[in-house]
Amino acid sequence: MTSVRSLLVLAAICLQAAGLRADDDRDRRFETSGGAAELILGKWTATKAQPGTMPEGTVIEFMRGGKIRVVAKHGDQEMTIDGTYKLGHNQCTLTMKAGDQEHKQTITIKKLDATRLSMADKDGNAVDLTRKK
Repeated sequence: MTSVRSLLVLAAICLQAAGLRADDDRDRRFETSGGAAELILGKWTATKAQPGTMPEGTVIEFMRGGKIRVVAKHGDQEMTIDGTYKLGHNQCTLTMKAGDQEHKQTITIKKLDATRLSMADKDGNAVDLTRKK
């Protein structure tokens, strides 16, 4: 029961960390074919995260076909949460499932380039990630 509750808390934290905003000129580059769709693919490590978002060191993997995997440590346990994502303009809609509960959140991407991904939720809580090699 405790591990299920921890998994739900972790899923909520990861989803909350993703709620983000970006500049208007950047919006045009977030199309589902090419651009951000290709650039976001791969593994990203959270290097800087505000409290209440996700633990630093969390690894987020964006895969082809709109699949996402989040791997984070909660205490001494490593947890993996799978889900889906959809890009549109400067936003990413995440749908994660933890147990019987489905969590959906739209985040805004502040910065995305070959090595850095920066996100902030609707409350301004930011997470910076670096591409994992």
